[in-house]
Amino acid sequence: MSQPHFDVHAITHSTAPDVTGLGALLSRTADCLTAVLHGPTATTGLNESRYHVLDALRRMPGGICTQTELAAWLLQSESNLSTLLERMRQDDLISRVRSEADRRKSLIGLTTAGREALARADQARTRATAAIFHALHEFQQAALRESLALLLQRLERELGVATRIPNRGAEMTRERATFPASSLISDGLSL
Repeated sequence: MSQPHFDVHAITHSTAPDVTGLGALLSRTADCLTAVLHGPTATTGLNESRYHVLDALRRMPGGICTQTELAAWLLQSESNLSTLLERMRQDDLISRVRSEADRRKSLIGLTTAGREALARADQARTRATAAIFHALHEFQQAALRESLALLLQRLERELGVATRIPNRGAEMTRERATFPASSLISDGLSL
């Protein structure tokens, strides 16, 4: 029988709060969730990078933002995004137009093809994680959602991300009407 790479029992059954262990547990959970989502996302014609760009755009006010705002959301430099965004524009997943207010800036938005690809990926990702999140009772999912939202708010404040994204508010915690399933993914959690 194979042993897990990560000793979850040691972290979850500790008598004293261990912030280091909690961070390691959350980081490993995020890594495993990303690995679970990789295949379903790829079956819809997207990779994780493209999915995250499309997901970020849908969360922006009006579905449009500057490259600076998108880079802040994705915790990347603008230069790292340039090639990806140009390829996504060539594949008609996003649009790029000059800002009327400031001609030095380009506004990036979702295209119809981008919205459709994102919807397909959301459905595939929700199906892939349904069994995982159904292992938690509804009250556990709600508690986890609330805890992660608070932690995310704190981390974004710490990183200065919240101030660089317009009208950020509680976007990550509200449910999306288009995917009413009770999994955390459909309720707005994207790792």
